[in-house]
Amino acid sequence: DTWANKGVTLGRLDRHEEALEADEKAIELDSNNADTWANKGVTLGQLGRHEEALEASEKAIELDSKNSLSWASKGLALLNLGRYEEGLEATEKGIELDPNNASAWYNKACAHSKLGQKPDMLDALKRAIGFDHKLKEMANTDPNKDFEPYNDDAAFQELVGEELSSSSE
Repeated sequence: DTWANKGVTLGRLDRHEEALEADEKAIELDSNNADTWANKGVTLGQLGRHEEALEASEKAIELDSKNSLSWASKGLALLNLGRYEEGLEATEKGIELDPNNASAWYNKACAHSKLGQKPDMLDALKRAIGFDHKLKEMANTDPNKDFEPYNDDAAFQELVGEELSSSSE
């Protein structure tokens, strides 16, 4: 567990190469831990290694098909590979297993955006932000250009737009 926790922590610090080393060490110690395989999938995705991320996520699902993180990781990998319909299906399975998974809801919003499904995108994004307010900023800055078609959309801006500061300075 120590290596797995280290991998998660390093990933949050954007130290993805080191996170991957920790994930691999954790798997070396316990190759049957679905969470560790799913985390490895997320880390590989952050490194732009999306095919490998998909493989790690599928291994996680093979180990525990009822693990929400595994399905969310698979969904993200598929989205990053441009396989939006499949990514949406995997993400929805993750939500089915854990309806409070903010990341899965966010990824579902991304999938709907890429598929041009605005009402579903807005609904999923609203739910994601409801579970984790930091996702509002992520959607607003849109680092992966997932919401680019809606940047000028009034409903999208109402949902993710910057809140006015209480101070004038």
